[in-house]
Amino acid sequence: DGQGLANLHGGREGLAKKLDEFFATPETATKVGSYGGVIHEMLEARDVRMGQYGHSNQPSHHIPYMYDYAGQPWKTQEKVREVLSRLYLGSEIGQGYPGDEDNGEQSAWWLFSALGFYPLQMGSASYAVGSPLFTKATVDLGGGRKLVVNAPGNSARNVYVQSLKVDGKAWDKAHLPHSALADGA
Repeated sequence: DGQGLANLHGGREGLAKKLDEFFATPETATKVGSYGGVIHEMLEARDVRMGQYGHSNQPSHHIPYMYDYAGQPWKTQEKVREVLSRLYLGSEIGQGYPGDEDNGEQSAWWLFSALGFYPLQMGSASYAVGSPLFTKATVDLGGGRKLVVNAPGNSARNVYVQSLKVDGKAWDKAHLPHSALADGA
């Protein structure tokens, strides 16, 4: 409930400020709380240097997309592209996965995010807009239907969505309806 969370923080601006603080506050893996000791998610969050964000712990996957609810989609785009470019590399942290690949969650996050959208809210018929990783991607939906994502000029440095069109028509929201994607667009 992104709007509900924003309301708890005094509105969109308050939510944005809280998210900024969350991503700016380094994880030190020293405050063990009720766990009684350091757990691997704490170490992984510390090692990726994205503040308190622990992408290796799947319940955190939605957090970069919450900037869409805060009215600052460019920050969603920036954070998502940082995760895509830094955390899915071969390293000591997962050899290509930034944590446990529980039931395909890490792969699903990568695939949705690489396409430029994400199913942020359970039960919602819309997807949050992120930042596509490729200049063009085509998903064959079967039955002759295709979902085509075009992002001309996209690059590792050009991660911000300047405008969005769905089936050639201007789209000014930070979310996409499921029906437009599922029917092919």
